[in-house]
Amino acid sequence: MLEPFNECSMKTIRIFIFILPVLFSSFAKLQAQDKDNSKINNFKLGLEAGFNSYWGEVAKPEHVRENYSSPYSYSFHILPTQSAMVYHLGFKPEYFFLRNRFGISAGLRVSRFSSAFESGNSYPVMWLLRQEDIHTEYVRIRSITQNSYYVGIPLEIRFFPNRREFRFQHYLKLGVALNCHVHTKYKTVFYDEHMHIHAGTVEAQLGKPYSFNSYIYPAIGFKIGRSPSPWVNLEIYCSALITPRTISFMKNGAGVGCQFSVQLPVGKSAPVGSSK
Repeated sequence: MLEPFNECSMKTIRIFIFILPVLFSSFAKLQAQDKDNSKINNFKLGLEAGFNSYWGEVAKPEHVRENYSSPYSYSFHILPTQSAMVYHLGFKPEYFFLRNRFGISAGLRVSRFSSAFESGNSYPVMWLLRQEDIHTEYVRIRSITQNSYYVGIPLEIRFFPNRREFRFQHYLKLGVALNCHVHTKYKTVFYDEHMHIHAGTVEAQLGKPYSFNSYIYPAIGFKIGRSPSPWVNLEIYCSALITPRTISFMKNGAGVGCQFSVQLPVGKSAPVGSSK
């Protein structure tokens, strides 16, 4: 069950509620000032889905013990890099201007950041559960999976290099996503199944990601469709995490991603490069 929105999440929603009317008002003024487009509505409403793959330097939890001497005659090591997956769903309106070659958009996006921490070989991770005076207690862990959920605002600007619109057309995009943490869920798999009673302690020691994160993503995309019909867009992009501890097991990260979206025209639309 999801936790209630925290303060940061509520701030994000309030910012979203504030930004969209301001953008729509600004777009309306731009359109009113453009006499050539005075009878054309340049809005499109889009639905999107996508994913990112990130790689970065591993952030080893402080409770992990790599040098451990005991009757268990084995050792393990931690991989130097860490990977993570990000999945998102959302919607955003887009406004086109300057002969419809530029588009600017802002919307609402729900994301899930998923990553797993595990040993770099077949042996389990030794986790320091508690230490009191001369008494030390460890548990053996196979893996810890973290799924964190965010609600955020994507801000994007798009440019069509071609002056005329074609049914199949490429474009360039630059975007930034501003996200606030809503909920994090862990799944801890122990080497000894009866030790699952300590899952809550291990997860409490891990803590939560920062309440806010952001990443930037330049992209190249391909549009299928021609105004005033709906558009289908496919984008491939690189992305880089801007904020620290976006993912608990990763210090920093960069990666690649893909996004699919469908855009529906709102009112009459002019083709790219057209002023009428």
